[in-house]
Amino acid sequence: MDGVKLDDSKTGSVKAAVSTYGGRTVKTNTTTAQKNYSKESTKTRGESGKFADEAESELFAAKRTVKDLTLRIEESNSRRKAEVRAFQKLNGIETDSSHYDRVVEELRLIKHKRDKLKLDMGSVMKEKRRAEKEKDECLSKIHSCSSLFEELVRKIEEMNEEQVLVEIAKMEAIKELIEIQDWRIKKGENFASEMEEYSRKQRDVLEVIEVAKGLEAELAIALSDITILESAVEKYKEMEKKVAQGSDLDKDEYSDLLSLLDSAKKEVKDAKETLSSIKEESFKLMTSMDIIREERKYVADEMAPAKNKEEKVNMTIQNLNSKLLRAKDQLESMSAAEETAKSIVSNLIVKLEQLKPEAEAARKELSRIRNEARTIKEEIQKTETEIVSSEENFQVLMQELEAAKVSESIALENLKELIENTLRSRASTSQRSSTITISKLEYEYLTGHAAGAKEIADKKIAASQACVEALKASEKEILIKIQLMEREARKLRMDEGREAYETEQIIKENEVIADEFENWKRNMQAKKLRPESISISSKTTNKSVRLARSVSNRGTNKSVKMAAGKRGKARGSSSPAFHGTPRSTPFVVRKRRKVLPNLAKLFSKSSEKILL
Repeated sequence: MDGVKLDDSKTGSVKAAVSTYGGRTVKTNTTTAQKNYSKESTKTRGESGKFADEAESELFAAKRTVKDLTLRIEESNSRRKAEVRAFQKLNGIETDSSHYDRVVEELRLIKHKRDKLKLDMGSVMKEKRRAEKEKDECLSKIHSCSSLFEELVRKIEEMNEEQVLVEIAKMEAIKELIEIQDWRIKKGENFASEMEEYSRKQRDVLEVIEVAKGLEAELAIALSDITILESAVEKYKEMEKKVAQGSDLDKDEYSDLLSLLDSAKKEVKDAKETLSSIKEESFKLMTSMDIIREERKYVADEMAPAKNKEEKVNMTIQNLNSKLLRAKDQLESMSAAEETAKSIVSNLIVKLEQLKPEAEAARKELSRIRNEARTIKEEIQKTETEIVSSEENFQVLMQELEAAKVSESIALENLKELIENTLRSRASTSQRSSTITISKLEYEYLTGHAAGAKEIADKKIAASQACVEALKASEKEILIKIQLMEREARKLRMDEGREAYETEQIIKENEVIADEFENWKRNMQAKKLRPESISISSKTTNKSVRLARSVSNRGTNKSVKMAAGKRGKARGSSSPAFHGTPRSTPFVVRKRRKVLPNLAKLFSKSSEKILL
């Protein structure tokens, strides 16, 4: 019973220890964490000390330069005062103008030096303020690093305390397990001795039962003998009745009967004695059987709680073993979660550092695309205005061509009338004489300029047709270029919208990752990750790992897309159509402007010649 009480108290203490120390999960690999934290703290201390040394050295140099400059200023002031005194003395003694000019020049130089020293003093003060500012920044960094170091030290101390508590709980559990095993061994020995005593009593009972069975057999024999004797007694009684009735019997028979009767009496007496002894023994046997039954009941009653207690002890031992295994698994999972968290944090920091220049490059690319779109819009507007101006010029030229055609037709009609008049006059004169007199101008015109006029007229027609075709081709080219520019502008707007959307998505994903990391860190600091929350933490770490992988894949896809876009833009810029788009329009316009005045000059010359 004392062992049972001991078992109850020990199991209760183990439960209390587990509930006290096992309620919070403890991070393993504290030695590695302490090493990492100590490395980080030493690194921060070294950086802060380096910053402090640099700031102190810069401040000392600035102070030294300030002292030197102040000494120089004092020396210059004293020198200037001495020179002023000397100048005053010289002014009282000498009145030479050259000496006065020399002194004035020296004063001017001294003033120049003073101004220079003032400027140097101002620059030194600026350096001093900058050094003080850097010193303040370094002190703030040192303060922040010291606060971070203190926080890390506090976390390490908490982890050490928790580890010590866990080790204490583990030691107490091991101690209780050893005590329970010793109690089980003692209880087993007592139980084995009780079982031997019970088996011995059982063997005694079996022997008594065997004896009782022999006595029962003897009792059955005695009962059968009693029945035989009773039958003999009855026969004897019948014989006595016969003797009393006077029946004649032989002496031999009578003597036999008497002997039988005596022997029967003796046997009946012996049988009665044996029967009484058997009854006494049977009563003793019954009492011993009752005692054995009561002992068996008592042993069974004692064995039942012992078995229950043994089962409870086995259950507590199994629970303790399972809790120890669970605690080991939790410690291993916590160490793995810590390692994964560290790797995730480092990966996230690297990805953020990688995404910062990419985001900056995307912003620059977006601004460049916007500028290009703006320039393309301006070029489109310029080309549209040039098209409008060229259409107006074309309409003016067409009007001039129509006017030239009208004037040419009028000149031709006048020429025809003149020719007809000359022909009539010549026909009338030819009738009078066989020769025709013409003027020298007509002769030269008819001999030298008839073919030239025809060629000029053909050239004018061909030139006008070529001008019209050139204008149509230039219009088609301008329309094609406008369509290409609009297509490029649409493409650029689409790329701009897509890149803006991608940058916004990247920024949002970065913010989501940063929030999740902060929440995870806050949960790690606040909850200390209870045993039943290890699966949740592993899920969150897996989720953060998946998030970190998805962010890295998206960042690489983004860089690949940006590189492909840059290569596509480089190929587009190297194509002849892209280069020809902004450069061909001024050339075409200049060509058209050169062609149109030539046509006007040609038409004016032709009209003058026709009029002549």
